Amino acid sequence: MKIKSLFAILFCLVLSLSLVACGGETAEKNVDLNAVMTEVNNKHGLSSENMNTISDAETLELYYGIKAEDVKQFAVTTTKTPATDATEIILVEAKDADSAKRVKEALTNEYNRLASNSASYSPELLDVVSNSKVETVGNFVTLIVHSQAKDVTETVYSFLK
Repeated sequence: MKIKSLFAILFCLVLSLSLVACGGETAEKNVDLNAVMTEVNNKHGLSSENMNTISDAETLELYYGIKAEDVKQFAVTTTKTPATDATEIILVEAKDADSAKRVKEALTNEYNRLASNSASYSPELLDVVSNSKVETVGNFVTLIVHSQAKDVTETVYSFLK
């Protein structure tokens, strides 16, 4: 009888520990967005001679309205020829969920601006922008505008998910 009681107590202890372990918050994924952007550039042929990068928070706020206090890290690559190429890849890790909402709003505004500008340049550019979108995974917010947005998105999200 004592052995059954001991096994029952041990079973309850193991079960309760496993439930506690499963109920915790998911740890934030540790991702270096500059390394992700390097992989995107290499894999999808985005050379530095055709692309601009943004590396300081002041320029990020100036161009996109994303405040430095909302950002943990970011990586940005944009085309040097917006009249003929709509490529714009913006990867941001926000500091928390509220910051992620503000970053998403700013990137949605940028997406809408790109759509409006592309409509006045050419149907091809508008098509590229229309096949792109702002997405969020946890505190990561992305805007990926590229002629092969689906493939670029898969590359980026292989690191984020």
